Amino acid sequence: MGQTVQMRTQQLTKARGLHGVAVFARRDAQIYCTIRNAQLQRLLGATIPQMDYEQVSAGLVDFFDQSAAQSGVQLRCQRFDEEVIKIHGIHFYVYYRLHIIEIGVESAPLIPATKPNICRVKPLKYGYYTLASHKERKHKKQQVVSALEALPFLAIARIARILPRMTALRLGAVLGRWSRFIQPERRKTAYANLKHAYPEKSEEWIHTQIKQVFEHLGVSGMEMLRLDKFNSRSDLERYFTFDGLEHLEQIRAEGTGAFILSAHIGFWEVGTFFMPMLGYEVDFVAKRIRNKYVHDFFERQREAAGGRCIESKRGARKIMRSLMQKRMVCLLLDQHPAKKHALLADFFGRPAYTTPVIAQMALKAKVPVVPVFVFRKPDYTYHVEIGTPLRWTEDPTPENVAAFTREMARITEEAIRKQPDQWFWVHRRWRSVPPDAMQSKGQIHERR
Repeated sequence: MGQTVQMRTQQLTKARGLHGVAVFARRDAQIYCTIRNAQLQRLLGATIPQMDYEQVSAGLVDFFDQSAAQSGVQLRCQRFDEEVIKIHGIHFYVYYRLHIIEIGVESAPLIPATKPNICRVKPLKYGYYTLASHKERKHKKQQVVSALEALPFLAIARIARILPRMTALRLGAVLGRWSRFIQPERRKTAYANLKHAYPEKSEEWIHTQIKQVFEHLGVSGMEMLRLDKFNSRSDLERYFTFDGLEHLEQIRAEGTGAFILSAHIGFWEVGTFFMPMLGYEVDFVAKRIRNKYVHDFFERQREAAGGRCIESKRGARKIMRSLMQKRMVCLLLDQHPAKKHALLADFFGRPAYTTPVIAQMALKAKVPVVPVFVFRKPDYTYHVEIGTPLRWTEDPTPENVAAFTREMARITEEAIRKQPDQWFWVHRRWRSVPPDAMQSKGQIHERR
C-alpha cells in the first residue's frame, strides 16, 4: 500500500501494453485520464467509429474498476463525462473525466507531494476518506439557497398565470411603468442610448419613449410567465398576423436548415409558440439562468409548443447538428456579446461589439438566414414580420464574416426603428468600445 494509485494504475496498464496512459488525482477530487486512439481501441477491443459515447464510458469505468481491485485500492467511480475531443494531425485524443465517490487508503499519500497542483490525501485510521463529500454538501446547500431565491419569482408567476390574460398584461404595464423609478441606473442607460440613437428628437420624446420602454418590459415579463397559455391553433389565428410567411415556406420546400435572425424587440419569446405551431422544426438558443428552478421554469415555457432549447454556452456543435438535421435555429443578434472575440459593427450610428457566430456558421453550413421580428400591437395581439432570406454563398473568410455580420446588424436596426419603444434600451449595448473605434465608426474590427 506504499505505492500510489497513479503508479499502480500505470503498472497495470503497462502490463497490458497500454503505454503512455496518464492517471492522476487533482484538488477537485477528480481523476483525468488521457488515452490515445490506438490504446483506446486495444483497451476496449473496438475502433472509435464503431463505439458511441456510452460504450466508451462503460468500457473505461469497467477498466478502472478492475484496476482498483488488482491494485488493492478501494475505488468506486460514478461515470465518465466526455469533456473535449481534439484532433491533432493523425492522432485522435479523447479526454475523459472520472468522478470519484470514495477512496479508502490505509497508509501513505494518494499522490506524491512532488507532483505540482496535486492534493495529498492523509491516511485515515477508520473508515473511508470521501473526496466527494464536501462537494455534495456544498451542492445540497446551493440547492436550498436556489429554492429560497426562486420562491418569490414562482409566487409572482403563479399569480400571473391565474389572472385573466388582459388583466395580467395591463398589470404588467403598470408595474413596468412604476419600476423605472426604482431602477435609476437602467433609466439613465435608456436615456443615454436613446439620446445617441435619436439625436434629432426632443427631450419630451425621449422621456416618453423611456416610459413606454419600461411599460413594454413589464408587459413582456407577464407574457413570458404565461407563454405556455398559447397552446392551440385557435390561439395562433386569434392573436397573430403574419407578413412574409412565404419565405419560411420556401425554406421548408427546399428541405434545408436555416438560421432565424431576431432581436429583443416586441414579444421575442413568442416565436417558441408560433414556429412549432406552424409546423416548423425549430431550436432556440438561450443563455442558462443561474438559478436552477427559474431556469427550469423558463425552459418548460419555451419548449411547451414543441421547440427545443439549446444552451448558448458551448452550443456550437449542437447548433451545427440541428442545421444538418434541416432544422431552423433561432438566435438574437442585438446584445453585447460576452465572448472573447467579437466584431465591431455599426449600430444606430455607433460601432458596437456584435457576435459573428451567426455569420460564421451560416457561411460554413451554407444555410440562409431569415429575419423574423415580432411586434406587439396596442390591443395586445402580435404582428410577425418575416424578411427575405439572406443567402451568402461565399467562403467563411474574416472579410465575408464581417460583411455578413454588418448586414444583419443593419437589418436589426431597421426593425427596431419601426417600433423603438419595444426594444431593450436599458441594455448597455455600446459598452467597452475603445475611443479609436468610435472615431472610425462603421468599420468592422476584431477585439483582441
